[in-house]
Amino acid sequence: MAVGRFCGDGLASRMGAAALLRASGTLAAAGLAVSLLIGHASAAIVGFGLVGLGVANLIPILFSAAGRAPGFPAATALAAVATTGYCGYLAGPALIGLAADVVGLPLALGIVCVTCGIVAAGAAVIPRSSQAPASPRNNVSKASTLTAEAPHG
Repeated sequence: MAVGRFCGDGLASRMGAAALLRASGTLAAAGLAVSLLIGHASAAIVGFGLVGLGVANLIPILFSAAGRAPGFPAATALAAVATTGYCGYLAGPALIGLAADVVGLPLALGIVCVTCGIVAAGAAVIPRSSQAPASPRNNVSKASTLTAEAPHG
């Protein structure tokens, strides 16, 4: 995973964020599929290594894309993506555990494999790096101007 992170910026600048996200999601899904479908320890080690390489750049790419989302202030978009990620981080293991009780661990981990595939398929909606981030001045709400501290004088 560290190797993927160290190489991520260079790959993103060469390939583009959407292409790297697509490749990363596909690599993670394929790695987990290898781990689940081939019942050998060495295949699982290789597969989980591929999962690590695949997921290494998902969060940096998604956070960067959130900051460039058109029509939203960068801070708001980043907070929304981070909150969604934390919800998945907290709920994911419990949901996989519940699914494993019903269908078994390999099929329950297949949910993660499918989710990585969905990330790869959704890569097309990533804004290009050349798009300017949304201007906070254009999106200031009345609530934020009403709560601003008045100058002392």
